[in-house]
This record gives sequence, C-alpha cells and structure tokens, in this order.
Amino acid sequence: MTNQLKDKIQQISYLLSQSNHQKIPRNLHFYEDKLLFIGEDYKISRTTNLYTADIKTGEWKAIYEGNLTESKKTLSKEEILLQERQRKRNFSGLSNYIINEKNQILLFPLSGNTIYYDSLIETSKNSFTNKDINKSLIEITPKDSISSSPRMSPSFSSDSRFLSFVRDNDLFITLIDNKNQNTNLFMEFQLTQGSKSAYAEFVMQEEFDRFDGYWWSPSVYLNDSIRTYRILYLEVDESEITKYPILNQAKNSFEVDNFLFPFVGTKNAKCDLRLIEINENIETGEIKWEKYKLKTPIFEEFSWAEYIVRCGWVTDGQHYWVQLLDRSQEKLSLIRFGLDSFISEKNGDQESTKIKYDILIEEKTEIWINVTDICYFFEKNPNQFIWASEKSGFRHLYLKVIVEDEKRNVLEVKTFDITKGENWQVCELVSIDEINQLVYFMGTKDTPLEKHLYVASLKQGNDPTQIHRLTEFGFNNIEVAMNSKCTMFVSKKSSIQKEATITIYGIEFPEGEKYQPPNIKTLANVDTAPSIVYNNIFPICKPEIFNFQSKTGEDLYGCFYRPNEDDFQPPYKTFLNIYGGPHVQQVKNDYSLTSNLLYQTLVSMGYAVVIIDGRGSWNRGLHFESYFKKKMGTFELEDQIQGLKTLSDFGIVDLSRIAVYGWSYGGYMVAMAMARYSNFFKLGICCAPVISWNFYDTGYTERYMDTPQKNQQAYEKETSVLSYVKDFPDETNRFLLVHGLLDENVHFTHSYSLIEALIENGKPYILQLFPRERHGVRNWKSYIHLQGTILSFLEQNL
Repeated sequence: MTNQLKDKIQQISYLLSQSNHQKIPRNLHFYEDKLLFIGEDYKISRTTNLYTADIKTGEWKAIYEGNLTESKKTLSKEEILLQERQRKRNFSGLSNYIINEKNQILLFPLSGNTIYYDSLIETSKNSFTNKDINKSLIEITPKDSISSSPRMSPSFSSDSRFLSFVRDNDLFITLIDNKNQNTNLFMEFQLTQGSKSAYAEFVMQEEFDRFDGYWWSPSVYLNDSIRTYRILYLEVDESEITKYPILNQAKNSFEVDNFLFPFVGTKNAKCDLRLIEINENIETGEIKWEKYKLKTPIFEEFSWAEYIVRCGWVTDGQHYWVQLLDRSQEKLSLIRFGLDSFISEKNGDQESTKIKYDILIEEKTEIWINVTDICYFFEKNPNQFIWASEKSGFRHLYLKVIVEDEKRNVLEVKTFDITKGENWQVCELVSIDEINQLVYFMGTKDTPLEKHLYVASLKQGNDPTQIHRLTEFGFNNIEVAMNSKCTMFVSKKSSIQKEATITIYGIEFPEGEKYQPPNIKTLANVDTAPSIVYNNIFPICKPEIFNFQSKTGEDLYGCFYRPNEDDFQPPYKTFLNIYGGPHVQQVKNDYSLTSNLLYQTLVSMGYAVVIIDGRGSWNRGLHFESYFKKKMGTFELEDQIQGLKTLSDFGIVDLSRIAVYGWSYGGYMVAMAMARYSNFFKLGICCAPVISWNFYDTGYTERYMDTPQKNQQAYEKETSVLSYVKDFPDETNRFLLVHGLLDENVHFTHSYSLIEALIENGKPYILQLFPRERHGVRNWKSYIHLQGTILSFLEQNL
C-alpha cells in the first residue's frame, strides 16, 4: 500500500470520527406548542438526547440526556436483529421515544431490559424550563421478574395506564398508573404462555415492514366497578420453518444461532388471531384477564391467503380489521370483523363455527401488490376510511364510505378519489384534519427526485387533481411532522447543493367554503450540525444529475461526481455504485449524495463516481417497477451500461476503466456484471451478494419470481449467477468478494456457492471476510478496513 493511499485511509478514519451526519435532529414530533426531537449537541457531546425547540426562535435545549443509559449500552441479540430489520444504527444515548399526547405520558425504551417513563403534566405547565433533567424519569423495573430478556415492542393502552411489551415471545403488561405505587418496582402480568405471541416473524419484519404483533383497542369500557381493556394479537407457529445455523467464532465462543428462515418455495409461519380481555377492578385493584380465539381459524376461513400483513382496530372499538395477502402477492383483501368473531378459550377445542365478517376491499393484479401502512379509519365516523391503492399504476389515496342497513349489514363500499394523476404517486400519509376535511401526505407530484408535503380535500366530489404543495421546491424532504391541530408542520429538507435544514412552518387557509391553497409562513429555523466536517482536507464535490432514455423509452435518472479538471484530465476512471433492485431509489436531490465519504474520497483521487436508477427503481409507479416480474437479473445492467455510455458521450467516463460496486441486490448485480459483461466492466467489488434466488426468503423472492416450483427455468438458469460462472474473467485481481460471516439475511451460503463454482471453473477471486458483521458493516473499524480494501483494490488494478 502506497503512502498516499495510507494517508487517504487515515483521512477517512478522521472524517468518520468527526462525521455529524447522524447529529441532524430526527424523530420530529410536536407536543402542544413545542417541537421534540432526538439529536446531539455536536459542540459538546456525541451522545443522543431528547430536545425541545422553541417554535418562535428555533433554539433548542436538552430535556432528557442520553447519558442515563451509560450503564446499559449493551444491546441484546433481539435488539440487534430488530435494528438490522429496520436498517437502523446503534446510537450512544437515546434512540427512540414514544409519546401519548392525550394522556401526557412519555416513554423511553432503552437497551436491555430497561424502560423509563415520565408524566408530562407538570412538564407541560413549566414549559420544560424548570425540569431537573432526568430526575423526573421513573425506571419501570420488573418486580420478581423471572427473565432478564429485553422487553420489546413497548406500547401504551389507550388511556396510558398500562404498559405492554413482548419478552421471550410472550405478551406482558405492567400497570404504571398506580396511585398507591411508592416504589419503582412494577408488577408484571404475563398474558400468554407456551406459544409465540404478539410477535412479528422474520418475513413480516424484513419484507413487509410489520414489526408489531399486537394492538390495543382504542376504547376502554367501564361497567360498574370494572374497567375493561382489549388487546388483539397474533399467535405464531414457526415449527415448520427451516432452521439455518450461523456459527459465531468470536473469541472462541463457538456460539451457534439457529435462525428461522423461510427459504423460497418452503413453508411460511402459520398465524392466527387472538384476543385478550383485561378486567381491572377499580375498587380492589385486582386484575384478571381472559383469552379468546377465533370461532374459525382465519386461514381456514380464507384458505387462499398466506400472510396477515397488517392488522388494527376500527375506531369504534367494536370492530377490528385485517389485511390478508395471498402467496403470489397478487390478491389482497381488507376484512372487517366484529368482536363476536371470538370465543373464549375456556370452551376448549369445540368445532369451528361460522364467523361474520365484511370484505371491504379486494384487490387483484397481475404484477404484485405493494403493502402500505395507509389504512385510516375516521374517529368521528368509523364507516369512512382512507385507503391507498396502485390500481391506476400509481399509488393514490381513496376515500372509502361503508354503506350499511339498519342491522349494520354492509350493502356497498363507495369509492371517491382523493388524489389522481399519472407519473407520480403518494409515498406516505402524514396527517388527517377531520374537522376541515383535509389530508396531508408525502408525494412525488412535482418530480420523482424530491418528496414533498401536499394537501388535498376529503370532501366528496372535489377535484382530485387539485393538490397543493406546502414545501419548497428544489429540496427533498427527509422527514415531515405535523401538530395534532394541523396548524403547523416541521420539515427536515436538503438538496445536492445545500445541507439539511429544519424549518417550522405555520399553515393558514383563506376564509370561505371553497378549498383554496393555504398560506405558509416560516415560524423558525432549527440549528443543525454540518453533515460532515471536511476541515479542508479536500474540496467537496457536488454531484450532477443527468437523465437519459432506456431502450424501451422510459426516462431514467442518474448522478455523477466529476473530479477537478485542474488536477485530473477527463475522461476519468469510473466507480459505478449499483443497487439495481426493487423498492430502492438512490438518485434524489438530497445532500446525502453529496456527503457520502467514500464518493468524495474517490473523486479526490481522480475517479468519476456514477449512480444510476434503472427501470424498476422505487417511486416511479407499479408499471415502471414491474420490469422485475419473473426477470430479476436479466435487464438491469442494460440501463447501467446505457447511462455510462451517455456519460462517455459527455467526455466524463473512460469506458475502458470502469469498476462496479454493490451490496446485497447490488452485489448480485456486480456478480452478474462480471459474468455477463466482463468485457465492459474491468473490476467488480461484490458485497453480500445474492447468488441464487433458491437461497433467499419467500416474501421477497416469490413477489417478483413466483415459487421455484412454478418458475424453475428462471431460478435454475436465467436469474442465477451460478449459470454464468464459466464467463467470469480469467485474469487475476478483477473480482473482489466481500461478506460478513454473521449475515442472517443474505447468508454466507451465497458467497460459498459462488466460491465453489469459481474454483470448479478455474476463475480467480479475492475474498474479504468480516467475522463479526451481518448484512452490512456496522462496526467503525470494520468500515475503515473495508474502505481501505476498496481503495487499495481500485488503485492497484484500475
């Protein structure tokens, strides 16, 4: 390794130690007239705290400090794996908080078995100014607990009197609103036992973004001296799921973790719905509960279904809803049930009886259904709800009105368009103003390169194309939150040219009945840290966005980083960072592209860096995405090559000196590039790659590829890297393979199978292993080592 390269690696190490990209406030939430968020005072500490910002001045101060967790830093395996599923990093200090505005309760779930809570009633009176920081926090310590396992998925009852959590795959509750409580030792009540309960299995977390397995009823019922609560939960049977062993050899521990992994074409977990009714005697304080099961198991009633992808309560508290999805993910139903669908478990194993339900929505497609969180039942009218659908080819919002007869039998469900339009889609629901009949949402109406906050009318018969943007064009909005009255919102935004800023805005609508564009007023700017402290080590290079057409006529977007022409002459040796798979958009008008340390380091060394979103990438609509249908790995590289040739025509890219780099699906693309286009790509850096879809999970793979039993040709030949290994380059030092040995997502089996095939075909490779890393490099020293390996490989061979 040259001295110059060693200097670059030292620079990376230094810049990482000074990096402030995580210090920008996050988890934004309004509480009354205050803005709460998690962040760091980058001038003082690198520990995350909970802050409040003055909505008039933007000044912020800590109200809870993260150093209360100093003695509880070690994360359990369950917490580490949840962070992997949620793609979150482990922070020093507070990483999350839960607030119940109605009952003024704040909850801090921390690492290990520790949960703190605080009543905000006095805090609110004092406007956070007279608080003795952290002194008012109460640690909820389990009394006589039989387990030290972490308490996962914490939640409040609707009145915040009970705290619930999942531990060792069982559901527990703790009464935290006990007026006679003179100690911080809280009695736990174990509601379930003997089966996995209130739990989201691997596929639900990884592929459908459902991380919870239980839901409190929105209503609490008082009958004489008995207060009644209800919890809907899932009971999960994973007895037929394949166990995949991963050996952790760190420090001679030789620990074997057996991960339950549903390989494509094999059986998924079996789930069914259960109900717990909790009765609290107000006079005596006695707490009893009873468990209920469905009169007919849900997958017996709906034999076509494979997955319970979403679940929740209707706002009347008398009904609950379930979203069922079939195995091919081409049919989804939203079904409403009444509480009479349950029967007490005390009745034993009596025969199933017919249950009543209403199918509110049934969607079918020949592509696939992208499951979302958008299913909002109105508080004032539980027979109306907002639904998101891609039936038009783009995700839009619809108002659904349930029409019933006097016996509450559903006669029809009427549909009214809330949003409408081609070439853009709704990304997420932000807030509902039921009083003024307005819906606020994030979308891409103005450009696919930026997410913005929009408002639309909920009034039936309004023009669904009359949608108003509330955020400033020219920025991508990373995070947006609104206050409960929908009179203020806060936006965290950035662009390629400008670092992230946080601004608080006020919303005012003109008087009159007609729906008109609102007036937006800036209330305050919140100070944020610079995303990366470069300290003039090298000048920052701001990427440039370009577009071109695919061979099938679609507009595609990419970006490139151009080295300084005073130091390096074009065309440049080129580093292509590729993902290429579904549900990911890399190219946005966002400062995260500008602040990427690896890209900036490479540009300072004379490399052009290129990123391209090809056909099938995210936020362009279902039909655009549908190129993946039964064709993964067969078309994506055509778009990458077309984009590189476009930049070559601009005089930027040297087509004879291109290195391609990618992780996960991107690693799959790199392997395919070196197998099928080794005459075009000189080097490949292939990290945690999928090599054969036979080795991946059901939920993801079957969505795009169907099952191996129905699509054998594609699995065995067309989409498998193993079919093309004979075409890998014969020259040494062209292919670098990287994998973490603890990867529980894309298992090392993938790289193992590739290595075997490379050896059998006499193809050279370089292997870089990370013994303690999973599906991505999280450890700081591992990351520096990886960057050094990449730079060294490029400098020696490109």
